[in-house]
Amino acid sequence: MEMAERVVITGASSGIGAALAEAMAAPGVDFLLIARSGDALQRVAELCESRGACVICAALDLRDRKGVLDVVASFAQGGGVQMLVANAGVVELEAWPSDQGPNWDRLRSQIDDNLNCTLSVLEAGLSLPVDQRLRLHCVVVSSLNAFLALGEAPGYCTAKAAQKALVEALADFYGCRRSPQSRVRFSTVFPGFVATGMAEHY
Repeated sequence: MEMAERVVITGASSGIGAALAEAMAAPGVDFLLIARSGDALQRVAELCESRGACVICAALDLRDRKGVLDVVASFAQGGGVQMLVANAGVVELEAWPSDQGPNWDRLRSQIDDNLNCTLSVLEAGLSLPVDQRLRLHCVVVSSLNAFLALGEAPGYCTAKAAQKALVEALADFYGCRRSPQSRVRFSTVFPGFVATGMAEHY
């Protein structure tokens, strides 16, 4: 597979996002790295730059829809986008079950953090002019919890299952486009336990 040279990665300050950026960093690769944590993001950027990549950082909350649209559009003006990795996500486990149900505020927040952040970055990439997203590959990092719902994290599991359905629906939508230029590739990744801060909850 041809290596992507213009790449947007969200959740790039730690975990899978940071590891992916470090693995892909090489001369000729231009990154837009997005995360909430500016200091941690800068450390990832410096490592990527030491390997020859060019990096633009954006310390941004992905729920800021307009902010995400603007920063991706600005990056794309420098040569388009070839790969978009929607990786940002968080999980917060439930306390011991109670007769009042789960923490409903936390459940809603988990869906917001994990699903709406994905929607923001996909919208930003797919809203670009076609000539700025030729051969665009959208990669959504979901979870095995898309298939296995756990009582400890109902909001997280719901969002991850929704990510899976979203990617399948978008792939079908773009698969029906008549213009070859508007075609987009989609992939969903379903990690299990990996050595990240998120996994430490378990």
